[in-house]
Amino acid sequence: MWAELRRQLPSLAAYVVSFLTILMFWVNHHALYHAVARVDRVMLFVNGALLLAISFISYATAAFGRHCRPTAMPIGRHRLRRHPGAGR
Repeated sequence: MWAELRRQLPSLAAYVVSFLTILMFWVNHHALYHAVARVDRVMLFVNGALLLAISFISYATAAFGRHCRPTAMPIGRHRLRRHPGAGR
């Protein structure tokens, strides 16, 4: 079970990043609409375009999670997993 969970780690990490990004958009969107006094048809279509762009985040992070290789994902000066030839 743990080996399978480790294998799914890139997909899980991509999901978490996607969720946190969408959450930030939602919180900012919610705060913005508290300041809006009136909403018209144009504003609704612009809001729909924003929703379309935000919904693409899920697709992009899912694709990243499927095709990501931990040895190819640098984090700062470190890597998630050392490459067998690293350090030589």
